[in-house]
Amino acid sequence: KATSIETAKKELYFAPVVIDPRKYINLSKGSYFGLSHEKEEKNIVATYVPNEAINHILFCGITRSGKGILAGAKCYETLQYQNKGLIYLDVKQEDYTPQIILEELEKQGRPNDLEIVTFPNDFGYTGLNENDSITEIFEKFCIALEKRYPS
Repeated sequence: KATSIETAKKELYFAPVVIDPRKYINLSKGSYFGLSHEKEEKNIVATYVPNEAINHILFCGITRSGKGILAGAKCYETLQYQNKGLIYLDVKQEDYTPQIILEELEKQGRPNDLEIVTFPNDFGYTGLNENDSITEIFEKFCIALEKRYPS
């Protein structure tokens, strides 16, 4: 059945369902990578990737596509492994993911394991921008770490 202009709204648009992605994380199934887009929560299916297939993850997507939500879920998932560390770099300094990390660390009795390193907000310092080379990005990360951990 083809979707027409007349039926598109009815067939494709529906009100979003509020879902906590943490309830879909299941370490025995593999690495969680999101949910299907369904009209009813009971029909939603989680997608998993075998753990051995993942080494590093880069999240890319348009604004409001769910990158931050997935990043928060991946951080939560990583903290479920015993004795596994996590380094999370967030140049936009949003609040959602650090809150997810802190809540989970508090549940595990290790709230002091969260260290937030941000970029300096000095006059004239621009943070990261789209014109930065790899070398400039590396240097800016080093500056942020040096300000946080002076030698």
